[in-house]
Amino acid sequence: MPSFYNIISSITSSELQETLFPLRIFLLVISLGFLGFLIFFLIKTKLLKLLFLYRLTEFFTLKIYGAKKTKKIWKKIKKITEKDNEKLYRKAIIMADRQLERLLERLVILYQKRNFEERLDWLTSATFSNIDELKKAHELRKIIERDPNHILNLEQAKEILENYEKAFRELDII
Repeated sequence: MPSFYNIISSITSSELQETLFPLRIFLLVISLGFLGFLIFFLIKTKLLKLLFLYRLTEFFTLKIYGAKKTKKIWKKIKKITEKDNEKLYRKAIIMADRQLERLLERLVILYQKRNFEERLDWLTSATFSNIDELKKAHELRKIIERDPNHILNLEQAKEILENYEKAFRELDII
């Protein structure tokens, strides 16, 4: 029966190491290839950004990632709505809805909700006190985009934009 010392000496012998050297090189190349593929995958997809960098930024700033951009867009929306023009209000509603959609993509990332409607359905009144109004506003935004001849009342448009503003305020963005 071989002793422990004999087993160790045969494994560490230079003859066996020389024989296994090409195999070790081959396995090292395969491992580096897999590591390279993993790094490429993480860079090409937004997975690394979404799961780590966004969360890290949110942790240190205590705000949702993208809050600054949303604030800038909201200022543009406010500037647009200074004029009582139906087309400009349409544009403002579309901009506000898209920005809320971008924010919800980041908030509801881990729950596999594929589109804006699913994300809105997943949220409750604990997230937004006016969730039902936001759902109606999103439906109206879809109608506005599909039908350019849809008549939009200015009072209705102002009310919808107030709902978006309330949602952004509840997220502590504006």
